[in-house]
Amino acid sequence: MRKFFVLSIAVLITAAALFSSAGNAAAASPDAALYRKAELKYTRLQADKKKRRMRHLWEGCMADLDGLVERFPKSAYAGKAAFLKAEHQKIGRIVKLIGLRLD
Repeated sequence: MRKFFVLSIAVLITAAALFSSAGNAAAASPDAALYRKAELKYTRLQADKKKRRMRHLWEGCMADLDGLVERFPKSAYAGKAAFLKAEHQKIGRIVKLIGLRLD
């Protein structure tokens, strides 16, 4: 039951992030391109059972999100990147708190 709860939260967050992406016109901007790259990396990590357990891959993904925020702090994508990272950290804390293993 707990595992289902945590996984369903992760799926909802990913779906919300995917559906809230800006249109094609914004895709030409460098901040949008960096966000899409980091978001795609995040989504793929969530989907891959083996890679999901590899901490260094998550740290790389979070570094990409941080890089976007540092490089384009006033961009709307900086806010999205910060939110995505915060949601990831929140899920991690919940998993740790209930002692759940996701593998």
